[in-house]
Amino acid sequence: MWQLIEPFAAYGFNKAHAASYAIVAYQTAYMKANFPTEFMAAVMTAEAGDAATIASAVEECRLMGIEVLPPDVNESLSNFTVIDDKHIRFGLNAIKNLGSDVVAAIIAQRKTGGKFASLEDFLIRQQTNLPPSPGQVRLPAGKAGRAGNFNKKSWEALAKSGALDGLGERNQLLANTESVMDFARSQTKAGLEKQASLFGESSALPAKLKLREVEPAAKKDRLGWEKELLGLYVTAHPLDEVRDKLSKLATSIKQMPLNSSSITIGGIINKIQKILTKKGEQMIFLELEDSTGMVEVIVFPSVLQKYGPLIEESKIVLIVGKTSDKDGVPKFLADEIKELGQSTLPLTSPPSPTTPTPPTVTIKIPTEANDELFHELKKLFESSPGTMAVSLLIADQKVTTPFRINLSEDLKTKIKQLLG
Repeated sequence: MWQLIEPFAAYGFNKAHAASYAIVAYQTAYMKANFPTEFMAAVMTAEAGDAATIASAVEECRLMGIEVLPPDVNESLSNFTVIDDKHIRFGLNAIKNLGSDVVAAIIAQRKTGGKFASLEDFLIRQQTNLPPSPGQVRLPAGKAGRAGNFNKKSWEALAKSGALDGLGERNQLLANTESVMDFARSQTKAGLEKQASLFGESSALPAKLKLREVEPAAKKDRLGWEKELLGLYVTAHPLDEVRDKLSKLATSIKQMPLNSSSITIGGIINKIQKILTKKGEQMIFLELEDSTGMVEVIVFPSVLQKYGPLIEESKIVLIVGKTSDKDGVPKFLADEIKELGQSTLPLTSPPSPTTPTPPTVTIKIPTEANDELFHELKKLFESSPGTMAVSLLIADQKVTTPFRINLSEDLKTKIKQLLG
């Protein structure tokens, strides 16, 4: 019997599998092509716990012309929500340190009593069962009443993530946290007393919260808070200003080949973990992120000794090295680290008086060069690693690159053919 069944394994199982996956692939492609915004919102909701996957999906949305907006107490639901054909709104459940009961109360209050008209309106309705204004439907107790766990931690999470941007400036809201909490607590008793009356109406004027004036949050701080509370940058990305430079000088993390000999990647340093080897030498594990994803970079003691001063959180760098998936998880082993300046293209590395300056070749780039040409040129450099430094002459500006090549006759010919 086994001898009769065994040949079936050569074609039966894999063909059935292939057909099944083909159907799923077709359905998925159809949804993405015909309902792109709904499709991407569903993908991000399904992967809500994976920040790296969400970051990659947000970048995919950008390329598709879809803007992913930060959470908003007046618009967000619990999960990623389609606003219109070109906009997706972050869900409130994506905000760290914000309890599900607080999220449920915010959504229920908004559905029953309308959008929050002001910061005071939001705070009062978080602490009491009051409707937003006289004449509107009273919120049913126990359904859209006060969120008992709405506290300082919840407030800071909402403010930092951008969920309260429609009601106030982030830094001002955070700087006035204690005043805000005092105001919210002061409304609880008044709100409950008002509910106890037969008609629930009062001649008192609505409470007004006075906020101390402060400087608006810097872009760096806003993005840092988004990264902290949402797991990724939403309203902008620290690499936006150098995106074009990186695309010309580095391989994107998403397209990083496995077990490569030598490639260059670039991005912003998010996390740094220092450890000691068995020999007592210091080495570093760092998280590098570009607009397509994140990767763990291992900096061994010998490399750290030379490039340590360049390793700082929030610094934008280029790293030359090789990939490895020895344990099943892609990692990048650093050989060289360069700093990518925000305002100029040239790259800098720590001075090393004992290291001789390598020979350099300067390649003139045609004025009509496009991104495709730079990508092809980068592939040629990476295919022929060596010791010769490479500079590019672009519109009379000399640009240093991180590449080290072996300028063989074959490589010279290929470069000439590419540049014409």
